[in-house]
Amino acid sequence: MLHPDKAVEFLLGKKMVLKSEPVLIENALGRPLNYDVYSKMDLPPYKKAAMDGFAYDFVDLSDEFRITEFIPAGKTPEKKVSSGECAKIMTGGIVPEGADTIIRKEYAEEKDGKMKIIRAEEAQNIVKQGEYVKKDQIVLQKCIVGPKEISVLVSSGYREIMMPVSPLIGVITTGNELEEPGRPLSYGKIYDSNLFEISSLLDSCFFRKKLYMRVSDDLYEMTGIIGKALDECDIVLITGGSSVGDLDLTGRAFIKNGLEIRFDSLAIKPGKPTMFGEREGKFAFGMPGNPVSVFVIFEMIVKPFVYNLMKFSYKPNTQKGIYEEGRIRETAERVEYLPVKIDQGIVKNVNYHGSGDIVALTRSNALLKFDIGQKVFKPGSQVDVRQI
Repeated sequence: MLHPDKAVEFLLGKKMVLKSEPVLIENALGRPLNYDVYSKMDLPPYKKAAMDGFAYDFVDLSDEFRITEFIPAGKTPEKKVSSGECAKIMTGGIVPEGADTIIRKEYAEEKDGKMKIIRAEEAQNIVKQGEYVKKDQIVLQKCIVGPKEISVLVSSGYREIMMPVSPLIGVITTGNELEEPGRPLSYGKIYDSNLFEISSLLDSCFFRKKLYMRVSDDLYEMTGIIGKALDECDIVLITGGSSVGDLDLTGRAFIKNGLEIRFDSLAIKPGKPTMFGEREGKFAFGMPGNPVSVFVIFEMIVKPFVYNLMKFSYKPNTQKGIYEEGRIRETAERVEYLPVKIDQGIVKNVNYHGSGDIVALTRSNALLKFDIGQKVFKPGSQVDVRQI
């Protein structure tokens, strides 16, 4: 069994030539940005008011100030502020020449076209030009683009941005027991949830995908569909048939398709019977058939591998917490990922019955890692969990 960390280290050494494409900002959400972005302008692009009030010269000690103009956001000031003068200004308005302070409206009295200060202001209440970022400075580092990043890109002058195109990933599910969702379920059959699980996992990362028909436990059929997927896609994910039973045929189908198997077992729980093969720049994963195993292997192995091919280093969200009940496991020969729930810094166990219990994942929001050789987390232990 290969340690999962070693598997990831090996996989991150793989390369693939992938194109980049221009993406409109509104379509960039959720996609990886694999280079640093520089601002096309100062942010803000001009000196602006931080609040509603009156713009004046702080050293002007006049008893009252004549209001020379009204400056809402978006209006260019028409007049310079001189001694004994001020401009009424709204939040975001351009500060006129001659003014260096905004007295907030609550600290001033306005009457008959004049303003009188009734309470001293302790701050300038002005956002300076380029205070957030200067033109040609880095405004975004490599990241998964979220709503905050979308706003920054637009504010920095971008309408579209170059982003890597993901490899095309083919998805195949196998098993005589699988049935199409929505059809009547015969005794001994189960619905093919893996196809939809993997499809949605790929969608959540904005990876390109192609879904193939599910296949029975037949070596000829499996070999054919894997070969077709390898011809049409960059990466193939196949679930089921990767263990050691009489009908676990993935390994043989890989070999018949000329795939060189690099590993066929991981020291991970769930997900031990995970297989990886490659052929002339194409890659294939044989994944276990149980849905929690599929989720864990995708999260721990497949996701960082695909992102790395796109020249993006994926970093999971982790959080520290106190493990309320603790846990003891019977064996410790594999790295184990346990579904848990973290709430306000407290990590709690969920009702979990093993790798087939996909319902347990809906009760959890994180995975707790047991290292090889580690059997016990005592109640009250401080732990790191990986958010899912």
